[in-house]
Amino acid sequence: MANELSIQAIPLVLLILTVVTFVVTYLWSVANGHVSAVFPSISDTGAFPPESCLFAEMANIAAVLMVLTVYFRYLLLRDFAFVDKLPKFNTLLRTNLILGLLVAFGISLVANYQSVSVASIHYTGAFILFGLGAAYMIIDVLLSYHTAIFPNQSRAVCHVRAVIAGTVTVCIVIMIVAGVYSTEHRLGGLEDPEMRLVWRPQ
Repeated sequence: MANELSIQAIPLVLLILTVVTFVVTYLWSVANGHVSAVFPSISDTGAFPPESCLFAEMANIAAVLMVLTVYFRYLLLRDFAFVDKLPKFNTLLRTNLILGLLVAFGISLVANYQSVSVASIHYTGAFILFGLGAAYMIIDVLLSYHTAIFPNQSRAVCHVRAVIAGTVTVCIVIMIVAGVYSTEHRLGGLEDPEMRLVWRPQ
């Protein structure tokens, strides 16, 4: 029972750690004058030291917790793969395990390669994190609906996961469009790292 509670706590710890990291690095980067206090991106708040050091450290821990979360989710659902009524379940489940591990790798890339120093790797990591993260969530929704035919599996939880996955996907599209547009409004463009996070007045 204690082991089950410990495993169940991992996603919660991951969530809390992520939120605390974002808030602390935001406050720290604003206090240091590295970003505007109004709607900076997460990448911007972790772009310059010393706050980038904390961001990288906490994000690396989050990546490890993500690996554990994805793996334990895989183990939780693995037994359903052997049910004759779900022939494609095993393929979906293994695909999602690989996607989840890649998402954790994307977290580490975003954390350790700042947007102002190694932009190509940083944004590759962001694509892996958000793009494959959305795919992971969508497949997890499908897996949830597959398992909802069994006792003790709630379809209400499936519906909540579907709404979250849909919302995240829409937000990712908005983020990409806004990110491309916003690049044109940076004083330093992409050439001057010191000015890259400074915005033109509207």
